[in-house]
Amino acid sequence: MKTKDATTIALRVLGIYCLIEAFVVLQGLVYIFTMPEEFSSNRSEMIIISLLPSIMLLFLGVLLIVFSIKLASLITPTSKDEPTDSVWMLKDIQPILFSVAGVLIFASAIPRTFSWISQLVALIKNDSHGLPYNSKVIRDSWVSLILSSLQMLLGIGLFFGSDKLSLFWQHLRDWSPNKEIDKRA
Repeated sequence: MKTKDATTIALRVLGIYCLIEAFVVLQGLVYIFTMPEEFSSNRSEMIIISLLPSIMLLFLGVLLIVFSIKLASLITPTSKDEPTDSVWMLKDIQPILFSVAGVLIFASAIPRTFSWISQLVALIKNDSHGLPYNSKVIRDSWVSLILSSLQMLLGIGLFFGSDKLSLFWQHLRDWSPNKEIDKRA
């Protein structure tokens, strides 16, 4: 595997991470819809501001995946000294990269998950005060806790299932619709 191939894989994995994080950042919208009416006079502006990070992460993730080969060419120019074949093959390093992405996703979910747990405990303890919006906040906090927990499970799944995911990724790379058409002819 050449340096350009490793850079392409790293850019694609980073793009996948940006796509996943784009959906996690949407949890900020929960707060907007659980605010009491007296604080929600500019709710539409707050929604737009809350959506901007997700839109930017989605855009960046798609760009990194789609243009990873071109970006890798810009980042790592080809060298005449680089051997054409090396000991590392693309299929050998993919499981490592997926495992690293799994650890990164899992690690970024840990603080949020525990933050939601502590917030839920505090809200449930204070529920007896009869605040009008408290039950809505508790419900939305449960949703956010579940989403953070799913992110942790995704990270664990990427870490322990990196070999299978790498094989699947390899099949996607090797698949071509033209092969299917040629077989039928």
